Amino acid sequence: MPTSGSDDGLRVTGLTAGYGPVTVVRDVTLEVGRGDFVGVLGANGAGKTTLLRALVGDARVTAGSVTLDGRELRGLPAHRVARAGVAVVPEGRGLVPELSVRDNLLLGTATWNRRYSSPAVTRALAEVHDRFPVLGERAGQLAGSLSGGEQQMVAIGRALMARPTLLVLDEPSLGLAPRLVRQVFADLAQANRDGITVLVAEQNAAAALRVATRSYVMHGGRVVTEGTAEQLEASGLRSAFLGEGTREHR
Repeated sequence: MPTSGSDDGLRVTGLTAGYGPVTVVRDVTLEVGRGDFVGVLGANGAGKTTLLRALVGDARVTAGSVTLDGRELRGLPAHRVARAGVAVVPEGRGLVPELSVRDNLLLGTATWNRRYSSPAVTRALAEVHDRFPVLGERAGQLAGSLSGGEQQMVAIGRALMARPTLLVLDEPSLGLAPRLVRQVFADLAQANRDGITVLVAEQNAAAALRVATRSYVMHGGRVVTEGTAEQLEASGLRSAFLGEGTREHR
């Protein structure tokens, strides 16, 4: 169960961030308790991606704090954030298309300081294959030759190989057909039930709200409301800021 009101999980307080002299995200506060599945929703340009990049050390933070299980992450470079237990599935997946599926998955263990042939890595690979059997079947195939849905499985599997405390995903539905979007979010929901804490930024609000325990809505670089799917629907702010994106087109 998620832990609320403690240091467990991710806490973001008064975060302001951007790139160079440009501020994109202003005074954002959110919480992802251990075991939660939290969505960050909003239209394109709302500041979702910049928020995630700030959390993982890839954007300039000028104010606020970011803690994971009580440890301050602000100011840490991305590789140290990864070592602290945060695994990222970036927008566009970030695969190496010229490498095999297996080799892309193994990149997720880069923070382990272990050989790829170690028993622990072998076990982690087997767990990913159990979750996504098609990746075991296509282990030797070049990642760039897979379908969009299969590539997203590789990206998620690579992140899970890191054995993260927190799994962060940026627009996992991007470029996928509705059927594949539903499958990806079903896979994420199962990972969450297995004990992985999930934070997902998503423009497809319908897909995220179906599985998220709680969501934050961003507009103009700020959080404008938060709540469960039912609370957002009742408030009227869901349709005001997310519009037709709340309905999944079939």
